[in-house]
Order: sequence, then C-alpha cells, then structure tokens
Amino acid sequence: MGTTPTEAAQIVTLLRQGLSQRVVVRQLKISQSCVSKVYKRFRETGGFIPRPRSGRRRCTSNRDDRFITTTSLRNRHLTGVDVQN
Repeated sequence: MGTTPTEAAQIVTLLRQGLSQRVVVRQLKISQSCVSKVYKRFRETGGFIPRPRSGRRRCTSNRDDRFITTTSLRNRHLTGVDVQN
C-alpha cells in the first residue's frame, strides 16, 4: 500500500523542519524505507503525485468496446462467450 499525497506532504514537511527520518517514522508510524522513498521522489520530481505506471495492454479497441456494449444491450440473454463469438 502506497502513501497518499497528503501523507507524502507530511513526511516532506517534517523532514524540511529538520526532524530526522527516525523521528518522522515514529511520529507517523510508517516504515523508514517509505519515508526514504517519498523524500527521494520529492527531491527528484518536486511533487507528491506518484509516477504513472504502464499497466496491462488493452485487448480490445474502442470500436470493439462499442460493439460488445451494443450487442450485450440488444441481446441481454447472451453470455460473455456468446458475445465474444
């Protein structure tokens, strides 16, 4: 589970106030590696928003999606396998 932008802002604020990573870890009850990674990401990017990830590639196009939607709405009794064929 990652940190929220609010938690990341708290971490950076406390570190910028001069607190050590150990003190921040105890105050916020999170791991030291989490504090280290958040602060490193902030120094590199200047922000708290997580970087976008690649994710899984799409198997269907927008046209296929529209076809699947209209077919299933017109024939509500069809199963997913029937729509696929």
